[in-house]
Amino acid sequence: NTLSLRFFDNATHPLSNYVDYIAKRVPHLIKLEVLSDAPMHHIQDGILSLLSRTSQLKALVVPMYFLTDVAMTALAILPSLETIEFTQPTEGGTGDRADVANFHPILLDGAFPSLKKLSFSAHLQHATDFANLPFTPSRLSSIHLQVLAIDNPPVLERYFYTVVAQYGQLTALYIDFVLAPGAVITPLPPPLAARPNFETIKPLLACRNLRTFELRWDYQLHILEKNMEDLATSWP
Repeated sequence: NTLSLRFFDNATHPLSNYVDYIAKRVPHLIKLEVLSDAPMHHIQDGILSLLSRTSQLKALVVPMYFLTDVAMTALAILPSLETIEFTQPTEGGTGDRADVANFHPILLDGAFPSLKKLSFSAHLQHATDFANLPFTPSRLSSIHLQVLAIDNPPVLERYFYTVVAQYGQLTALYIDFVLAPGAVITPLPPPLAARPNFETIKPLLACRNLRTFELRWDYQLHILEKNMEDLATSWP
């Protein structure tokens, strides 16, 4: 079964009643799409209550600022979950950026046993910490990271080194800052020499299964045409 739900801020009708009704009607839910005009911190308890009763769930689609560390910790125990991805912001809302500003999920042994595709929003350092967790979902084939703020090239480079070390089966990597609503945009770009360059991306050359790589930044990168040729010939 596939279900699309839209949530609103509504103090008149308790969300728990709505969740109980849905859980009883679709006990074998396979795919859930969450659309919301409310931020995650207003409805998180209700959504997580519903998800805790969806043991067969394979795909979850949520607004980009809905994957809080509490939500990720709860999702990690779902045995069949294969895909976590974002809704279109114009249709599903975005949530509150502050809800994911401190992203530190707790993952136990056996976390995300079936997960292959993951989209989430975080600062680069928090994404690196997540990848370094002992029970990070190491069998991911696709990662879409919505970066909350532009960081220095060495921080981005460390994330790439961690990705190579932790996600050996990765075939697609998307790093996206440009489209993040509410993100802080620097008024003036740094000098060309201080921007991400080929050396920043070079760790990914060791990611031998990588077939798709997208890096969207808020200003032009310091990468030459020759560098692009080197990247293209290094991957399958």
